[in-house]
Amino acid sequence: MHIKNTHLQICVIVISIVLVLIIQFIPDNVSRIIIGLPFVLLFPGFTLISVLFPRKESLGGIERLALSLGLSLALVPITGLILNYTLGISLNSVLYSLAGIVLVLSIIAIIRQRGLTDAEKHSFTI
Repeated sequence: MHIKNTHLQICVIVISIVLVLIIQFIPDNVSRIIIGLPFVLLFPGFTLISVLFPRKESLGGIERLALSLGLSLALVPITGLILNYTLGISLNSVLYSLAGIVLVLSIIAIIRQRGLTDAEKHSFTI
């Protein structure tokens, strides 16, 4: 079964919105941690990798996963540093800034994917 990168980007957007709603309306819940870990450790890097390398032949699946994790570990502290000197660090400021980054990068990745043929698009096989 092949899952297109565009569908994964839409899933990332939906999961990010669900996480924002869960944190705002159900503050003490285990699902916060379960959804929050990939939101912080994987989604920012995954969306950035999808923007930078939209073609299939540019990176393999394991390379994408490793770079997604590494870039997330780089983007989140940079976001925190910027927030520290502008708005201040709080749960809401970090949540909304990371959600904004993921949303904007996902939209850009989807737009970049639309310009490619089906043979050039990256897909994951399960």
